[in-house]
Amino acid sequence: MYKKIIKSLFGGLMISLFISCQERNNDTVTKQEAIEMINQYTHVLAKGDSSGILQLWSSRSSAKPDFWYMHAYVGGRLQLSQWTDFLISFVPEVQDVHTSGKHSIIDLIWVERDSSSTHERRLVEMRYYVTQEKKRWVFINPIDILTQDWGSYKSDHFIYHFPKEIRIADHINEIRASDESFDRMLRFFEIEMAERMHFYTPRNAQECGELILHPPANGYAPLPPKSWLEHPVASYKIISTSFYHPHEVAHSLTALAGIVCDNHIVSEGFAVALGGVTATSEDLTLVESRNLLEASMLIPLAELFSMPTSEYFQKNYITYYESGALIRFLQEQFGMERLRLFCSETEDSDNLAEILKDVYDLSVSSLEHQFHEFLLNTEKLDIGYEIPPEVTPVFSMEDPENDDTGDGDYLRL
Repeated sequence: MYKKIIKSLFGGLMISLFISCQERNNDTVTKQEAIEMINQYTHVLAKGDSSGILQLWSSRSSAKPDFWYMHAYVGGRLQLSQWTDFLISFVPEVQDVHTSGKHSIIDLIWVERDSSSTHERRLVEMRYYVTQEKKRWVFINPIDILTQDWGSYKSDHFIYHFPKEIRIADHINEIRASDESFDRMLRFFEIEMAERMHFYTPRNAQECGELILHPPANGYAPLPPKSWLEHPVASYKIISTSFYHPHEVAHSLTALAGIVCDNHIVSEGFAVALGGVTATSEDLTLVESRNLLEASMLIPLAELFSMPTSEYFQKNYITYYESGALIRFLQEQFGMERLRLFCSETEDSDNLAEILKDVYDLSVSSLEHQFHEFLLNTEKLDIGYEIPPEVTPVFSMEDPENDDTGDGDYLRL
């Protein structure tokens, strides 16, 4: 009988011992403690032990509806089912541990076990935030620790989270414009939403990326795969250095509308068609596509459809505009139902020529001819150089602190 009891408790012995060792009041985690945490984490990951994983995470992260998505897709991490095979080939090495405020950061690399001289060992970098909870160290997602003292504000469609030093009254026009843009997107997809989306507004591009362990950027919309679409709206996040960022909002709303695929023409096409690009509205991107066509700079569709992802993003000063215009054209000319069908078929095939024939009964050349005619019929907007006195500005062009150095996110060629 005692042997059976011992056997039944053995599986949880390592976790219990680890937790008891962590129950101390130290304000900083030592490197040895970090190594112990990573070793214990590796142990439960290797077994695919979801309950064991949850015991090592802060409830501020594990209790949220998007925990397993964050656990699998943020910061170069893996799905739970992938860890067993990964750990056969890689071992962790803690590189650095440092403390900032009420949390510590563990930087580690996963080193490939294979010592063969035929190839260089692969390294995988990961970062984990840790904090004390009930007198023990636990993992926590950075967005849950870095924003804990932030303020919040509810608009018609968003719950904004922002550092307390930001005066929300200075951004009401941006928030109002964001709500109006969201309403237009809902009409485009012919859907309704009763819940608000969470919108985080960090101080700068560095903080924007760090909230979800990504490189610095002015905006992100972390998107789940198709299998995660049953998650509640509250699990979708917009992260942007601006209170008005319809391009990233469009990414999330496209997914919530049931359109999720890895094809960049589709994903960026919807974001541009509905939210424009930096400093350019969705209507102006359509006009710019016409300008590119008239300047013989538009990329032939056959080339665009077969373009490698890296090249697509290197040429985003053309590909974004063209993808957005193409999505607008398909929706306006053939309707939303067929556009949804077109997008769903791109999930299983990269052959856009075949999909076009199947969904629209058009060859690439026929589609291109109609698409170009659509662009040439697009009205060029009469853009002046003075702001009419009756309009309400969304962004202030004043710089009272004299700190605008023009450090925007530009593409360097």
